[in-house]
Amino acid sequence: MLQTEPESLKNKIDVFGIERCSKLKNNLRLQREQAQEMTVIWQNGMTLHNIGHLTSQSNHIKDVKKYLEDVKHKLKVTQ
Repeated sequence: MLQTEPESLKNKIDVFGIERCSKLKNNLRLQREQAQEMTVIWQNGMTLHNIGHLTSQSNHIKDVKKYLEDVKHKLKVTQ
């Protein structure tokens, strides 16, 4: 709606139509900028989530390796 209304008002000569068209174009520009900013924030958030998930998996793998090393050590000591 915001995109089509300025087009229909473009041909109007009256002051109200010109002011309304200007306001709508400005509002549309601001909403597009806000959408771009929100997209960047969302993408960065997803990236941070993915990094956090990978870090968590990496820590889990380290814990499992440590546990296996401990078990191997205990096995050698008991033999």
